[in-house]
Amino acid sequence: MEKDDRIEMLVCLDSASPYSFFALVVLLRYQERWNLNLKLLPVLLGAVHAATGNKPPSIMVPAKGQWLVEDMQRNARFMDVPIRGVPANFGTTLNSLQCQRVLTAIAESKGYDSKELAAAFLAFFRGIFGGEPNRDLNISDSKFLLKCCMAAGFTEAESEQYISSSKDEIIKLRLKSDIHAAGEHSISSGERYVWRPNDICNPEREESARSAPAS
Repeated sequence: MEKDDRIEMLVCLDSASPYSFFALVVLLRYQERWNLNLKLLPVLLGAVHAATGNKPPSIMVPAKGQWLVEDMQRNARFMDVPIRGVPANFGTTLNSLQCQRVLTAIAESKGYDSKELAAAFLAFFRGIFGGEPNRDLNISDSKFLLKCCMAAGFTEAESEQYISSSKDEIIKLRLKSDIHAAGEHSISSGERYVWRPNDICNPEREESARSAPAS
């Protein structure tokens, strides 16, 4: 099928959001079936909240915060996403700014709809949520960034170049611009889908059908 015939979908993602992880895995799983051309946009969820005057759902609804880990584990089982848990500093000092800048550098180099960017997002998600839970994790550390880039399939030299490029002013400004664009769509949980009005996708229905026992 020609790429130009596909439904254009813009997906706003923050590597520190497990719900972004769920969204990307499911969208990639059904990309061909749903005839999608996915464009992945790195954003910083905290900055979107600040720009739109919103607060994280777990703060707005305290009960939701108390059940957040269980909710993530339930979603992980339902969607078959490899999440082992969350870092101990999740929701406090875990800051994805540098991760998002590196992902923006990759997007600018390889394309926002590239397989390389999708692989990089998955590598960062796995680096954050796929390791041992309940341990402090510094995801701004250059060693962590390098490990994730190389896990995505980049060479050490390429990975170091993306990390270096992430410090360039043009990359910082691009991420800032993309965060502003995401704010206009008012994302709240770290994932956002934007597609043409006449095109319909129903992830919940597809996942229910996928997990239903055969008759």
